[in-house]
Amino acid sequence: MKAIVFGGSGFLGSHVADALTDKGHQVVIFDLKESKYLKSGQAMIIGDILDLEKVKQTVSGAKAVYNFAGLADLDRASNLPLETIKSNILGNAHILESIKDEEIERYIFASSVYVYSKAGSFYKSSKQACEAYIEEYSKKYNIPYTIVRYGSLYGPRADDSNPIYRLLKQIIQEQKISYWGSGEETREYIHVEDAARCSVEILEQNFINQHVILSGHHPIKSKEMLTMINEALGNKFPMEFRQENPEDHYQVTPYSYNPKIGRKYISSFYLDMGQGLLQCFEEIHHELSGCQEPLIKTSQPVNINESNLASKKFKVLFIYPNTMMATLIPLHISQLSACLREKGIETDVFDTTFYKTENINFELKKVELLQVKPFSYEKTGIKLKETNISDDLKQKVENYKPDLIAITLVEDTFELGRALLNSIKDFHVPVIAGGVYATFSPEEVINLDSVNIVCLGEGEEALVELCERMARGQNYCDIKNLWIKRPDGEIIKNPLRPLVDLDKLAVIDFDIFGKERLYRPMFGKIYTMVHLELDRGCPYACTYCEAPRLRELFQQNQCGAYYRKKSAKKIIDEMKHLVHKYNPDYVNFNAESFLARTVEELKEISDLYQEIKIPFWCQSRPETVTEEKIKILKEMGCDSMQFGVEHGNEQFRARMLNRHCTNELMLNALKIVEKFGLSYTVNNIIGFPEETRELIFDTIEFNRLINPRTMNCYLMTPYKGTQIHKFCLEKGYLTPQDKVYQLLDSVPLRNQPLSYEELKGLQRTFPLYVKFSRDEWENIKRAEKFDEKGNRVFVEYQARYRELFFQ
Repeated sequence: MKAIVFGGSGFLGSHVADALTDKGHQVVIFDLKESKYLKSGQAMIIGDILDLEKVKQTVSGAKAVYNFAGLADLDRASNLPLETIKSNILGNAHILESIKDEEIERYIFASSVYVYSKAGSFYKSSKQACEAYIEEYSKKYNIPYTIVRYGSLYGPRADDSNPIYRLLKQIIQEQKISYWGSGEETREYIHVEDAARCSVEILEQNFINQHVILSGHHPIKSKEMLTMINEALGNKFPMEFRQENPEDHYQVTPYSYNPKIGRKYISSFYLDMGQGLLQCFEEIHHELSGCQEPLIKTSQPVNINESNLASKKFKVLFIYPNTMMATLIPLHISQLSACLREKGIETDVFDTTFYKTENINFELKKVELLQVKPFSYEKTGIKLKETNISDDLKQKVENYKPDLIAITLVEDTFELGRALLNSIKDFHVPVIAGGVYATFSPEEVINLDSVNIVCLGEGEEALVELCERMARGQNYCDIKNLWIKRPDGEIIKNPLRPLVDLDKLAVIDFDIFGKERLYRPMFGKIYTMVHLELDRGCPYACTYCEAPRLRELFQQNQCGAYYRKKSAKKIIDEMKHLVHKYNPDYVNFNAESFLARTVEELKEISDLYQEIKIPFWCQSRPETVTEEKIKILKEMGCDSMQFGVEHGNEQFRARMLNRHCTNELMLNALKIVEKFGLSYTVNNIIGFPEETRELIFDTIEFNRLINPRTMNCYLMTPYKGTQIHKFCLEKGYLTPQDKVYQLLDSVPLRNQPLSYEELKGLQRTFPLYVKFSRDEWENIKRAEKFDEKGNRVFVEYQARYRELFFQ
């Protein structure tokens, strides 16, 4: 998202710009002078908010606009009323005038908690006027806004206009503590980095057209704050209080004078004020003397206990090595992040989805193979990053400073993940690796130089426990589900823990990924789609799936039943939250086989879903279809379904895939779906071990009997942990060193009836054989060849197919 930060060179503005950049937004800073803190990827515009035309040019195409510009020094504002009016009121009006015709998603205005105090002079009056103008512009031009009333800010990058900065600077220069006031004044100080982070979090939908108060967690008297500072300095400075207080300054945080309601936003974690003040001391000391030796030396580590765990701001950086432009959002990382944030642990992600890691991306491969209708991301603004992936990850780690890095590993992207970890090993941040590959190959993963911990099985409880113990400085070598590599190389292999109760997990959210990851192509259009996990595991035992091995693993370790379903209430409560937060066009019910539920369970979900009524997509198996169940889905608002046909030969399907249902049953099931007017997609797999060309054409013939909206044709992919992987190893069709790469490309098998190139030729012509007359099959066969003539014939058929079947 493109975000403009007016006043982005200043104290608060520069921190907010950084927080936006860290969340993956495209940041443009507009200020009178160039920012000293400009980060890689941020754009800088030198300008004055009183220049209306330049402001208009700057906001063009922006989705979020922050206004920190203007005169903020209380004393200057008191003495310069006309300059205050121009900078604050007219400048704000220029921005409002510029955005009224833009399709922005939010205008965030920096106001003050003191805006309705009896003190504050012309500064207070200017903020009151700005708030009133924003509300009127919003009524007339439908501008979504959030007015943020900031409390007393302190932290790095401040200058002489900041009271805390002036005080600390004076202590260093004069070697005494001299305070203007009685010491009884009460403030709710908030560290600027906490304020900046919250300023980005309020982009969520539930803050639209709200007045939000951002101040500290606990009020503190000036005398108490000064005592805290003096104790940190060894109580070596005399303290002096001057009783006079300028009439335009505040005595307390003025909630009692506030006639307009503002919701106070409390962050889950924050920087302890004592630590924040020490940070400021160090910065000012270095600024004044150029000395890099610490001003205050501490011999004891900070004691982290249950009550102040949040103040440490324990940070986890997830790394998600993904197939290029495969935009299906990962539910596991989203769920892990939600569980950590619920416990006050900060999370962020480095996502490789939009980096160029191969020649053609996953979604465009499907377009080329006629499995997906052509689409364009142009209107969404999504495009591949042009920067270096390793350099960007290094910069992310350097800026975010995580306490723990968590990477998810699957076989498709294992090598990419390993390369990413190698690029940042010099940072010496502990790394935990999880995911299905880590579960089935823990020895290989734990022996990587860049990995310290491996999580087997589910990670929600184990990861939270690990972070909490690490934050407190406690030993974590006995946490269940984790293998721990000690410094001497010893590996501690802890047992598995009971499986989680899905109804007790934190409500999933996708904030960690950003809005662009909710865009999903379907049938030639781009939808904003939210995804909801309905169950975990699968009741079936297909040989090409890892679920049966996981079920066996958990049974052997007495962890409970792997196949678990969320209750209808949990599903709907979570769905209401996601719909309210992300306003999606479409919902993906994520379940291996949605219709494996009973009619009663489906009716309960259906009744509750009537309040939501957003079109949804789900997948199931043909043998779970009944008229009653499909009727329930239709009434719920189901728009499309996906079914796994996989193979068209009954005997081969039973022997090689362990799927025991007849073609007649599958055909009847899909006819029921068609009867109720639901569109559907079917999945097919070719390239099974010992599969002949004739067997593949049995699958083609089956697809000619049905009428799917689209059909997928994947190559059999023998992932580690599947029965078919074990079979291929035993038969010598694979070696342990062979690595698979996603469903469209897989891996060549040895000693097969068909070569890998022949399979790829049949894959790209599969929909042509299904849809075109047998009279054309001989010509289509020519398109299986990857030579000049074969490619030309295929391109001709591509065009015809899209014209006939994708309209």
